[in-house]
Amino acid sequence: MLDVRVKEQFDLCSLPGAINIPLGSLSQEIEQLLTELRNKPIYCICRRGIASVKAIKIIAEGALKHPDICAVKNITGGLNSWRSKIDERFPKY
Repeated sequence: MLDVRVKEQFDLCSLPGAINIPLGSLSQEIEQLLTELRNKPIYCICRRGIASVKAIKIIAEGALKHPDICAVKNITGGLNSWRSKIDERFPKY
């Protein structure tokens, strides 16, 4: 799980095991990310599902050089949707 919110938001609340790379830093860190997550699906999440759509595009462009990336998916609706559909105890901000 790749959380693309800014660090301050990630520090407020996050899903267990999520990796935080803010959207603004993703282009600079894409090579390392794709190398680390080789042969694993990448699920992108943010607060409302808007920034994570942009992250998908950045990752997809970088993945052209990494054919061993198996899947890149967006968590539609982001953490707000996660809270309403999966875990109502997850903080809302």
